[in-house]
Formats: sequence, C-alpha cells, structure tokens
Amino acid sequence: MEIEKSLTNLFELDGVRGTFVLDPKGQVLRSRAHAIYDQETLQRAASSVSKALDSMQVQHGEWNSTQIHFSDGKLLLRSLGQYILGVIADSSTNVAFANVALNVAAKKITEVIESKPIEAVAAAAAAAPSAQAPAAQPHLNVSGLSMSASGLGLSASGSAPPIHMSDEVNAFVTRCVKALAKSVGPMSKVIVKETVRGIALNGELTRDQLRPLVKALEEKIEAVEERSEFRNRLGM
Repeated sequence: MEIEKSLTNLFELDGVRGTFVLDPKGQVLRSRAHAIYDQETLQRAASSVSKALDSMQVQHGEWNSTQIHFSDGKLLLRSLGQYILGVIADSSTNVAFANVALNVAAKKITEVIESKPIEAVAAAAAAAPSAQAPAAQPHLNVSGLSMSASGLGLSASGSAPPIHMSDEVNAFVTRCVKALAKSVGPMSKVIVKETVRGIALNGELTRDQLRPLVKALEEKIEAVEERSEFRNRLGM
C-alpha cells in the first residue's frame, strides 16, 4: 500500500521516531513508529494536535505545513487537504532534508487519497495493522499554534479535569518528563500525563505516590538497561 510505503520511507530518515496520517476526524489512519509509541499513545497525541490545528485554521486560515517543537525534538506536519501527515523527529533530524522527503510523501499519499473514496482508504488501513519498530531513543513550544506546553499540561483546555499537586510534586513530575524523554523522546509528556492520571485517581498526586509513578514510568522503557539510567536522572 502506497501510504504504508511512504510512511516507512520517512521513518527510515535519521532521527525520525514515528510517522502517521490522520483522517478528517483526527483519527490515526496509518502509522509507522517505535514500539513506545503504541496506537493508543499516538491517538491521544493526534487528537490534541488535530484540535490545535483546527483552532489555528479558524484564526489564520488554510495552512500547508507547520512544526510543533518540544525540548527533545519536534513534530513536523503537512496538510493533505482534510488529512494530516506527521513525523515525530528528535533533535538530530536534518529538518531541511526531512521537509523534502515530506513533500514527496505528501504528494504520493494525497494521490492515493484522491483516487479512492475516504471509506476505502480507511477500510484498507483497518485491514493492515500499523507497523512498529523496536523501541529506540527518540527524541514536542509550538510554532504557529496556540497550544500550551506549560508544565505538564494536565489542565489543557478540552482535556480531563486537572490533576492537583503541590509545587514540589509538580517540579518532580516535570523532571520525570525530561528524564523519560531521554529514552522515549517527545512523547514523554503524553506518557507521564496519562500515567499520572492512572495513579492520582482522586484527582490529586501526592508525595507518597511519586515512587509508584517512577515505577510505572520505568516500565514504559523497553530497554532494561535504560531503566536504571532513568532512575539515576531522577536522583533515585
């Protein structure tokens, strides 16, 4: 399938940790990513990106390309009409080279989409599970988008109710995001956010829950040898 082939070609670029196509509803149509970026994680991030792009379009009109920057990498986005092509890249990615490859992939994927009804494209995608590669060290401030990356973003508009925590706990959680990013890349914020929600079931994260949090985050790192490094970064 041409969409799968195009995503794989992008995925093979230096520093690229994941590629995906979103449908008009913001759902992940196809993806090629390291195992740490499972379908559920990608979909959560995709939903936020889709909403932000919709907001940007309302404010600034049509867009062709944009980038979402994170401390350890970036998300490169291309408009495919009603669809969106995205690339998760770490800081080592040559953006100029990646943009050329993105243009080629965008053209090919658009041709596929325009040659088939939306239903047919979606059905073909559903029939072929998204490919994943072994976990590696992938490495999202926002250019042109009104998305807040302040702290952990647990109180982002349109999301679940915010998780309450003291300044001390919040500072530690922020350290977790940065430490985890060394192993899983720009999706660390999403992973930490969802893990915190799974632990702070009463809506508040306390100091007593920090060790269970670290343990849960540690298990998100597939390379066993990197788990101790994660703890060391946190001073544990």
